Amino acid sequence: MLTSVFPSWIAATSSSSMWQIYQPYLIILGVAVAMAIGSVLIWKATFDFRDPKQQKDAKIWGIYLSFFGLLMLASGFFWYQIVEQLTTRIAVLQGVAIGLMLGMYAVGTFSFDRAAAGKSTFFASVSLLSVIGSLVAIGAINYYANQNAPKYDFNENKLQSLSDRTVKVLKNLKREVQVVGFFYKREKNAEDGARDFFSKYREVNRNFSFRFYDPLQNPELAACYGIRQGGAGSLEGRMLITAGSCEEDNKKAATDGGNLLFKGKKILLDKFPPTEQEITNKLVQISRKSKKICFATGRSQPEIKDEGGQGFLGLNTILKDRGFETMEVNLFNVDEVPNECDVLIQASPDGNYLRARGIANATLSEKEVRTIERYVSAGGRLLVMHEPMSPSGLEGFLASYGVKADKGLVVDFNHNLGQRYGGALSIATQTYPNQHPITEGFRGRVGSGFVYATQLGVERAKADVNIVELIKTHPTPLRIPGRQCCSFYFPDPYNNKFYGLLNAARRWKKEEMLRQVVLGNLIENNFKGAKSGSFTLAVAVTKKVKNTKKDFRMVVFGDSTFASNILLRENETLIMNSLSWLAQEEDQIHIPPKQRKPSSISLTGTQRNFLRYTNRYGMPFLFLSLILLISAIRRTQ
Repeated sequence: MLTSVFPSWIAATSSSSMWQIYQPYLIILGVAVAMAIGSVLIWKATFDFRDPKQQKDAKIWGIYLSFFGLLMLASGFFWYQIVEQLTTRIAVLQGVAIGLMLGMYAVGTFSFDRAAAGKSTFFASVSLLSVIGSLVAIGAINYYANQNAPKYDFNENKLQSLSDRTVKVLKNLKREVQVVGFFYKREKNAEDGARDFFSKYREVNRNFSFRFYDPLQNPELAACYGIRQGGAGSLEGRMLITAGSCEEDNKKAATDGGNLLFKGKKILLDKFPPTEQEITNKLVQISRKSKKICFATGRSQPEIKDEGGQGFLGLNTILKDRGFETMEVNLFNVDEVPNECDVLIQASPDGNYLRARGIANATLSEKEVRTIERYVSAGGRLLVMHEPMSPSGLEGFLASYGVKADKGLVVDFNHNLGQRYGGALSIATQTYPNQHPITEGFRGRVGSGFVYATQLGVERAKADVNIVELIKTHPTPLRIPGRQCCSFYFPDPYNNKFYGLLNAARRWKKEEMLRQVVLGNLIENNFKGAKSGSFTLAVAVTKKVKNTKKDFRMVVFGDSTFASNILLRENETLIMNSLSWLAQEEDQIHIPPKQRKPSSISLTGTQRNFLRYTNRYGMPFLFLSLILLISAIRRTQ
């Protein structure tokens, strides 16, 4: 019964690791008691209190030593503030100071005759209580200020501030999480750097803490956390994020940590110094249940183990780093999407990939489409990557939610990723027309790239369906009213005439291309249904699910290549924000920081001299003036 009521307390008192926490305080208490008793005995042996002269000498020396003890106490306090750790040396110093002050106070009670002793004791008690009260008040104020003082980052680039995503994760931290690190004494600089780094996290949420140990002084604790002692200087693998603690283990053979066994969850940090992104990702992993992202397979979709240009190995790696679980679901072999899937990704394979392997098409069967529809109707979340060169079979399903996706192709003769990615067949854009959590803060900061993309039509007449256009091609208005450059939509691009246009565009100079393609209506006159404009490439869809509190969420992209290994670096924030929004992990959504501008301080010669001589001579002169002023005032009195 006692264990069930006070499990953490019992674990703390029974664990030898807690001795390391209470040891300095026990040292202070033991040294103080010994010093107080010793000073009284020495005083009684040294002075004869029946002799008035020796009484006076004892009083004077008692005052001197009391103030010396007070000075030692203050020195220990400031030493502690500097090193931010109650070491054995500081504990001994504080114990000696407290014991000396207590001993001198005790000596004062029998140093004089009864009358003098009574008055002296009274005034000494009042003075001592005043001093102690003042020290306690100052200490309490400093402690509160140190724990709760707001900090402001006046740096223009906010170099000393945590990112918005990290702050979101920390504020949603409901359980206690601790960083445990092991540093040798000679690694004090590295330990101080880690302490400063994690202090920023601690300021946001008190559920986050950190504690560092010396593996040589705490071998059992290091073994409990799985830390193997190595040479100093090799800091990798000696820090962990934990949600739990080392407790006494009755079955000693169950662990290499002797009597200690870790109970809870822990994640090893592989690199030192750790990065903010790594720590934030690990915090998500350890503080909450992982959401599962499922990839549809069975129709030549990109695979999560494929490290080729069209594969999803990079995306799978990033998802795991962010705390998500991943799995593949072959829709052809199952009747239902597993309930454990929080988000389902249906990515159409690239058309060139299919043709290179002699695959006629990769269209989903009616059974597979119905499986997805049942998953969605139950409140599932869906990410669709529609590839115009290989229809998926979901076109009718998407149309039922007001999203039209077809086999047409969007080309951009001006804003593209360059010849490496297919020239005009690729698209580079920074146009995010609407406010949405997925693209919040993207304007002017984040670019998105697509290859072989189609436009997505939007029909807003669907009841209870909310559609938000996320990304559009970049429009370049011309001086001619109603005309813009240089993005076009081709509803039927699969002919020799279309590829002839692309080859000609590679040879044209920009002025020639603008004259023939845009101003000369070359495309509209030679390609049926082709048009210029700004075209939607991605949309987000939400709808309330009937008879439930759930809401259906879907994100549709007019391209599947944007999340593949070849373009993941450019689109990592976009794809991860989309999946985080779908999985309702809003605190994982990353708001890109503003572009950092170089900042510097330029001082004139006069300003440099002012700072130099003010610090060198100004402060000493100020204190000297105060001393002379106080002396002059006392002489006049």
